[in-house]
Amino acid sequence: MHIQRDITSNAFNDTGVVSALYVVYFDGLCEPCNPGGIVAYGYVIYQDQDALRVKITSDAQIVGEGEEMTNNVAEYSGLLGAACWLNEHVVKIKTAHNRVKITIRGDSQIVINQMGGIWEVKSRTSQHFVPLIRKLLDGYDVTFEWVPREENQEADMLCSMAYKQYCSKQGRDAVFMKRRRKDGA
Repeated sequence: MHIQRDITSNAFNDTGVVSALYVVYFDGLCEPCNPGGIVAYGYVIYQDQDALRVKITSDAQIVGEGEEMTNNVAEYSGLLGAACWLNEHVVKIKTAHNRVKITIRGDSQIVINQMGGIWEVKSRTSQHFVPLIRKLLDGYDVTFEWVPREENQEADMLCSMAYKQYCSKQGRDAVFMKRRRKDGA
């Protein structure tokens, strides 16, 4: 399962100075059970050009299914997918004054806080993903920001769409776990 939209874009103004900020939203899901479900991820990358925000790519994929699959695998896979795209398509500027700025937003506190260096990287999953993603993002000026699910709806929708399409192709119903309400109920 692979869903992708891609527009190439120039990150430099006419003086050769970086003139854009990239904003990444990522999400992942493990359904119908966590752990042991089907893992899907989605991400959307925007580029701010002057006062205009332009979507330059989006992607959603199935990672796999089985007992090793968890929601954290899904979330980290979404960020890894976005980091791979950035590493392949966005030129890294090595000077301190002209590094490409990237803001990465997600609703997974563990991913945002571990990638931002706030929380310790302890689990096997985190120990696998964090160094890979950091290596891909090395050379960019990166900021990690946690956002509530309501501000991450496009990436969330891409995950759900990939999961539903995968289940449909497998001849299965797409069953979703009951999502918690804001009040924790």
